[in-house]
Amino acid sequence: MLRFSSKLNMSGFFEMSSPKFKHMNYSGLTFFDNVPWPSIRFTGGACALFSERPRQFVLKSHTYLLLCRLRLLQRSMRIPIEDGFEDVLLKAAVGQRLGHGALSVRSGLSFKEVRALLAGEFDVAHLRKVAQVLGLDADKLISLAQGDWYPSTVDLPGLECICMPFPEASYPDATVNCYVAFDQSSRDAIVFDAGTRAEPILELIQSRGLHLQAVLITHAHRDHIGGVTALSELAPAGQVYAPANEPVLGASLLEPEAELSVGKFQIKAVETNGHSRGALSYIVNGLEKQVAFVGDSIFCLSMGGSQQGYQLALNNNRNKLLSLSTDTVLCPGHGPMTTVAQELAHNPFF
Repeated sequence: MLRFSSKLNMSGFFEMSSPKFKHMNYSGLTFFDNVPWPSIRFTGGACALFSERPRQFVLKSHTYLLLCRLRLLQRSMRIPIEDGFEDVLLKAAVGQRLGHGALSVRSGLSFKEVRALLAGEFDVAHLRKVAQVLGLDADKLISLAQGDWYPSTVDLPGLECICMPFPEASYPDATVNCYVAFDQSSRDAIVFDAGTRAEPILELIQSRGLHLQAVLITHAHRDHIGGVTALSELAPAGQVYAPANEPVLGASLLEPEAELSVGKFQIKAVETNGHSRGALSYIVNGLEKQVAFVGDSIFCLSMGGSQQGYQLALNNNRNKLLSLSTDTVLCPGHGPMTTVAQELAHNPFF
């Protein structure tokens, strides 16, 4: 089975001592725990595998082994929701500098009850009390905790998501997304964020006959810039961009509100800092729908954590991203793609 865990994605601000694993079966396939699992490319509801070298997979039926490389996950596999309800609570608590003791006093719960809730022990009454203290939507949190909702599939021609492994000590099954937007006629392509390595992106570009015209980085955290150097060798000179307030070595700097034209694509950079000091989101027109590549500013049902810039991040997400047209596709750095309408309806932070 594929193994994913829910975690608090806050660059080490909190560390979950015993991650909870979500198990997902696909056609009887077992991934060996000691064999790194490959990157997965998502195109709407379809997926494709990428790996640095051939992987060994085992099917319980011991048949169709060769199909693993070509056809695995092409039907119903989904990127899991990035955060659990406890992660949302922790991000809000850390951002507001409220520890267990303060939450206990303000909610009327015991210290033990608060600690259990933040460790992932779901209790509706306790959750409602703490959510009220933190300014979170309790009903949306309960829905998240119960797994009641998943975003509708984004099937947008000319947009592909590559989901790469990003293992950490406290979260060995972490993943990160990067995206490729391309003109189906000219095959001109733009890469948004560079993931942990360039190989899956380069393989996609080659396999689809694309011409890389630009690379745009949302922020400089290491899981988003791993492939920058290799991609810069393929992109036209000067066409690798990063935020001016969060520079990346070798990248041209983009100021907030900067606008670019790349082939048929019109791109506007908007500052959505908070999770990181200078992050940009890229609002892109040129596909059938407007798309926002948001990095770690906002996730499906959550957002990037911040110790110092929590309120800034909330305001940026609310005023610069969730104010876009409701059918705008949101492409986050972690978790599944979503839309403005879906996040307004389901994200506990808003």
